[in-house]
Amino acid sequence: MSILPVSSKTLIYGSADGGHTVFTSNKKFNKKMKRIGEALNLKPHLVDGHEIYGPGDIEGHLGTVCISLALYLSKCVSFDTPLTLVSIGPQVLRA
Repeated sequence: MSILPVSSKTLIYGSADGGHTVFTSNKKFNKKMKRIGEALNLKPHLVDGHEIYGPGDIEGHLGTVCISLALYLSKCVSFDTPLTLVSIGPQVLRA
């Protein structure tokens, strides 16, 4: 089992408690999520007053080893959609 370098203190985007507490505290990460959302043709929506690309229970973490992680993305794409690769700068996202 992999252990990710995340905790409740590393959460900077989305919610870990079903939308009761929502974070969009890191502008750089918010921009990355916006670019990913636009690449996947997702419109933003408000979750407790915060603009979120993806499901309300998505989790974005600034890891303890200086990496950014987005968790619980399965609701963002349809599984019957053909697999494509989307370039968003130095990273490549499987969509």
